[in-house]
Amino acid sequence: MLDSIEVSIAQLTDHHYQEKMVKFIEKSKTEANSHIMFKVFGKANGIDKELPCFLPPQHPDFELPSKAVLNDVVDIIIKRGYTKADICAFLGMSSERNRTLNYWLKETSEKQISKSHWVCLSQLAGLTFVTMLHDREAP
Repeated sequence: MLDSIEVSIAQLTDHHYQEKMVKFIEKSKTEANSHIMFKVFGKANGIDKELPCFLPPQHPDFELPSKAVLNDVVDIIIKRGYTKADICAFLGMSSERNRTLNYWLKETSEKQISKSHWVCLSQLAGLTFVTMLHDREAP
């Protein structure tokens, strides 16, 4: 992993760059720690965090969430002060009347959230934590 880091000597000796990087690292640590603490100890509207939809997406037992779980996860984000339009924007979707999100949430709709949107949404709610892919070990 370290072989993929690109920093010049000039950057390393630049005090403004150093300050900027220290702030970035500290902010990232705080956000990651907060996310992990919520994932482990946070109240999640009574959601069972052991459901198959909260497994890593590559896990063979992973399943997409039920409509009820999906609604509960969206409610977690809304209770934090965000709107459905905000959620759509975070997911890279059109927020015009939140149409796609509303289809996913509607009990009678056959449309199901995609795996990639679910992974992102569950992370935004703090219920999953996906990290970068590290170098794969040779077989």
